[in-house]
Amino acid sequence: MYSYKENTQAILDWSIGHGDVNEVYFGDPNNIDVSTTTNFPIVALAPPSGSYPTNVVNFSYVIYILDTFEESKQEDLEVLSKMEGIARDLVNSINKGSLFKRGVRMEGTISWDSAYNVRMNTLYGVQLTFSIQTPNDIDICV
Repeated sequence: MYSYKENTQAILDWSIGHGDVNEVYFGDPNNIDVSTTTNFPIVALAPPSGSYPTNVVNFSYVIYILDTFEESKQEDLEVLSKMEGIARDLVNSINKGSLFKRGVRMEGTISWDSAYNVRMNTLYGVQLTFSIQTPNDIDICV
């Protein structure tokens, strides 16, 4: 069985190793303080949810890939395009099977939306949503 920690750490390690990502944050991206966190772009991994269908464990992830922008300079399209490129790199790693251990597979489709930091209105980027399925060695007695 592959644990929540192993799968989550694989995503964090990938993010740290990506050449266009400068910082990785675990938690709600609305809690990022842009006055103290200045090394952008950033990947924020919100704590996932999960489920336990028979013989597998599902982990559902929401990942934010964010950068700063100045609305007055109309940089939002450029920033969104760059963050979508990082998101596409992550999706390619997942689809090629190079991110997770053997036996871990995608469940459904990876989707994305544009995202911005509502509280501060200073971060903009991509919100990825996806689920993975891992083998579960828990015996279900009927």
